[in-house]
Amino acid sequence: MTCAKEILTWSAAGFSLIAAVLWYMASNAKVPPTDEHSDGDFSPANISAGDKEHRYDVIETAELQTYWNKFAALSACLAAACQAVSLMLPGA
Repeated sequence: MTCAKEILTWSAAGFSLIAAVLWYMASNAKVPPTDEHSDGDFSPANISAGDKEHRYDVIETAELQTYWNKFAALSACLAAACQAVSLMLPGA
C-alpha cells in the first residue's frame, strides 16, 4: 500500500502543478478585437477593453479563458481525487 500511496501523492502533486499552469495560461489569455466574430458574422457591437495599445475582445477572451479553465478545473479535480484516495488507504 505504501507504493500506491506514494504514486497517488505524486500524481496529486503533478495534477496540481498542471492546474496551476493552465490557470496561469487562462488568466493571461487575450484575444485582440476584430471586425468579425469567430462564426464569420460581422458585429458592429464588439465589446473591447484595455488601453490604446493593448485592447482585447471581451467576449472572445472570455471564451478562450473558459476553454483553459475547464482543463485546469479537471486537473484540480483529479489532484483532489488522488489525494482523497491516498488518505483513505491504510498504512504510513
